[in-house]
Amino acid sequence: MTSSTPFVPPYTGSTVDVSVILADGTGVPCAWMFKNAIPGHNILDVPCFSFLIENKRSGKKILYDLATFDVQQGVADQLIASNIPIDSINEIIWSHHHMDHTGDPSLFPSSTSLIVGSGFKSDKTTFPGWPRNPYAITVDDAFEGRKVIELDFSSSDLHIGGFPALDYFGDGSFYILQTRGHNKFKTFLSTELFLAMELINLNFTIAHDHISALARTAEDKFIFLGGDISHHPGEFRPTTQLPIPSQIDSSLLGNHIHQGASHPAIQKDDGSDCKTSPFYEHNHMTNASPQEAQVTIEKLQGFDCVADVFVVIVHDSSLLDILPFSR
Repeated sequence: MTSSTPFVPPYTGSTVDVSVILADGTGVPCAWMFKNAIPGHNILDVPCFSFLIENKRSGKKILYDLATFDVQQGVADQLIASNIPIDSINEIIWSHHHMDHTGDPSLFPSSTSLIVGSGFKSDKTTFPGWPRNPYAITVDDAFEGRKVIELDFSSSDLHIGGFPALDYFGDGSFYILQTRGHNKFKTFLSTELFLAMELINLNFTIAHDHISALARTAEDKFIFLGGDISHHPGEFRPTTQLPIPSQIDSSLLGNHIHQGASHPAIQKDDGSDCKTSPFYEHNHMTNASPQEAQVTIEKLQGFDCVADVFVVIVHDSSLLDILPFSR
């Protein structure tokens, strides 16, 4: 662990195993997600991942996000195919309420609790679900018969990397982080539908908080599970702490990749250094609080520049070329 690593409570002997499950994927226009899309990068590949976390000391298993709803090989199907009984999953953690993260909890037994961010259960658009609640954008069978546990960060004095945090298992192996800024539903509606909702005074700005996680996989090794803290690594890379190298070995690049210095489309027009400032700025319409979202990304950069922390966001398509998914 280096001196620049965000503060993490000391190692007490407990770690977790993290497995990545690819459930589905799609593509969305980059112009929806970023303030200034780079010409030529028109469609953002959006794989949808779920993460299985197992506490190696207690054997408890949890899932962080469930990916998309109603897919051919969902998370529950893939667990069963891998000889992991779905009744062995103790909890499901939703980073937030969007349909590409909530999956279908009804496929899991009632013994599996559902963990949600603070404010979730008091928001009329998320709890209870549809059809019991006609304003909801969640479905009620996700909650039926199971415990829905809303996290309370106000009771914790712990902060990691500037984020309020909870020691989830109580042994220093897995931390839940309050990462505010995302959670705006209206971005994903058509213009016509959103205008209709505005006319009948339905407020679809979500009040509850987005949550991320920090998994300790070894004494000094971590995986930062970001959820939708960002939609593309170009929103938090490069930085002054993790700049683009002055020399890049072209043998490491695919034939379709151009050397950055020779590609004018990625040069910044705002006077910032393209080697040390992120390529993309998030579209403010995708975040309930754009200012908080930007502060959250800046805190994320503090983790990303540390070699002992592997930052993973839920829609990072680069994982498809790194991890051995069966496709």
